[in-house]
Amino acid sequence: MSWLGAWQSVVHRLVAALVAGGLVISAGLGVLELRHAQAALQLETAQRTVLTVRHLQSLLRHFRDADADDPGPQVKRLLSIFTDGRPVRASRVRFPGSNRVWSWGPWPEADADYTAMHLWPFPEHAMSAGDEVSLDRLTLVQAPFNLGGRVCLVELLVDGPSARQRMRNAVFDHLATQWLLLALMTLLGLLLLRRWVLGPLLDVVALLGQSAQPEAYRRLARRQRGEFRRLAHSIADTLDRLEATSRQLAQRERAFQSLYQLAPSAMISLDPAGRVVEANRRAAALLGAASPSELIGRRCIELIRPEDRPRLQEAIDRLLSRDDPVRCQLRLDAPGHAVIHAAVEAAAVRDEEGAIQSVRLTLLDISRDHQHQRQLEDQSRLLSLMLDHLNDAVLLVDPQGRIAAFNRKLIGLVHCSPESLRGTPYRPEEFWEELGVRDPDLFAHRLRHMEAESQRPCQERFQTRRGAFVIHSIPVPQGDAEQTARLWVVQEAAPQEPSEHLSQQRRRRLQVLKRIGQSLNQTRDEEQVLQLAAGQVRDLLGVDAAGVAIRRHGRHSRSRQLIDQGPHACHLRTGQLLVRAIEESLLPLVLHQQDVAFWPDVPSSTRWGKAMAMAGYTCLAAGPLQGLHETWGMVWIACRAGRRLDPAQLQLLEALMPLLSARMQVAAL
Repeated sequence: MSWLGAWQSVVHRLVAALVAGGLVISAGLGVLELRHAQAALQLETAQRTVLTVRHLQSLLRHFRDADADDPGPQVKRLLSIFTDGRPVRASRVRFPGSNRVWSWGPWPEADADYTAMHLWPFPEHAMSAGDEVSLDRLTLVQAPFNLGGRVCLVELLVDGPSARQRMRNAVFDHLATQWLLLALMTLLGLLLLRRWVLGPLLDVVALLGQSAQPEAYRRLARRQRGEFRRLAHSIADTLDRLEATSRQLAQRERAFQSLYQLAPSAMISLDPAGRVVEANRRAAALLGAASPSELIGRRCIELIRPEDRPRLQEAIDRLLSRDDPVRCQLRLDAPGHAVIHAAVEAAAVRDEEGAIQSVRLTLLDISRDHQHQRQLEDQSRLLSLMLDHLNDAVLLVDPQGRIAAFNRKLIGLVHCSPESLRGTPYRPEEFWEELGVRDPDLFAHRLRHMEAESQRPCQERFQTRRGAFVIHSIPVPQGDAEQTARLWVVQEAAPQEPSEHLSQQRRRRLQVLKRIGQSLNQTRDEEQVLQLAAGQVRDLLGVDAAGVAIRRHGRHSRSRQLIDQGPHACHLRTGQLLVRAIEESLLPLVLHQQDVAFWPDVPSSTRWGKAMAMAGYTCLAAGPLQGLHETWGMVWIACRAGRRLDPAQLQLLEALMPLLSARMQVAAL
């Protein structure tokens, strides 16, 4: 193991931390011991100096021959006891007024040496505070006292630096002994730590570095004791659980991949950039790829028809604000295949924070269903066209007594909107009230009698304020013999010939229709078609207002509209509300229709109905402008209160819509 690897080991770092901690503690204790010894030395030196001064003064007071030049050998021997250098280095006695000096010990001869000394003037009656003696330089103590009626001066030279040096040597000797004992104790502790802790811990660390199997940890546990045995067993059990969990995850991943690849529906996953990151076999077969790997990395937008790409982008954008899947229908471009109609379900795959990681698309081929639906719609449209162009009013009531189907002649006869009729209960006494029957009770009684006849058709003749009508009731058996629907056919017994005024009005409208066809032939863009259509439809049909709305894919506006209200003025806010209601409510409703939608009474429960009512319009008809592959928009006409749209106006509107749609297609090309 290299030096760097050894340092990164937990065991070696633990030992290094223990050794470093011991060194820091020892150094700290040594500093504290040195400071404590220095403070004690300073106090002790000051106290010994005070005692020495007092003893010298006491001894000199008992000396009777104070005028002698030399105190004598006995006195010198006694006085030399106080100048042994610990801490007093030298002493002397001065007699003021004379040149006599009694001196013991080495005194400096130069005056500069006295200047560098620390002076301690010691009065005759005083106590020591402990900090009068300096340990950094020599201290000169001057203590005056009375001797034989004269004032004498005792001077002591205290050697602080030598005392401090002796103290430091003693402290260092003591600390060396302590550090030696501490080192021995640390070494003994490390040996015991290595024997009881570091050895087993190193074995566990070695197995961790080798990525050993659980059995190796169990063999180590049999050789260990205490906590390390439990640690080895715990690691072995944890590895067993991890291995079992890994096997389960691998099995589930394989099962998920199998389900994903063998799913009955085509599935692809997209990253945030819109590229395919996963695809199953069904998706490869649907999109004409040899294998799913050929789809990986391709942009999903390239697989979809250009006109349907905004629909997919809109579905993906809706996933940002909702968790449930989003569904839509798209047309796919598969190499070597016709256009594929697919039902798409988009679901978001999110991370722990809720952000979208990928989008999973489930594709279902509905081309055959779409073809059948188109055929059914064509047949239904043909049947509806035939019924609408019948001169007789037709009404079909299902076995549950609800209105199932009707034609345009019936709508004009009873003056009701298609939405108010379809699926509503059929009540004869209320349904035919618009005809103005002269004897309502007899009329209702005969209709009930006709409903009771379930085996053969029957008919009755009635007089109304609008003329004579013959009502036929025809039973229509369903799959179950007990279930019978009923077909009602209303014929005019004596149809009235149109008046000369109505004939002239129709001829004038046909001429205007011819002129508008010629005008449309001269238009070159969508804007001219829009202005021409909105400006002449109102005059052509003789209505109070007419409008054209063309779809747009902009962010701020989804349509271009032009409304012609003739001489009637409209408030600006009312016009804005009307334009917005047409764009957001009426336009999507009409685009889902195949033929002209008619509302004899504008529904006040809808948003667009409220806007129409605010503008003063109560009767409305609208039809879609359908092109070859898409719907361009719609055209609508409306009448104010007191007027209604007659069937002739609805037929002219239906005849005008293909002209406008064809011209819009040409202008777009």
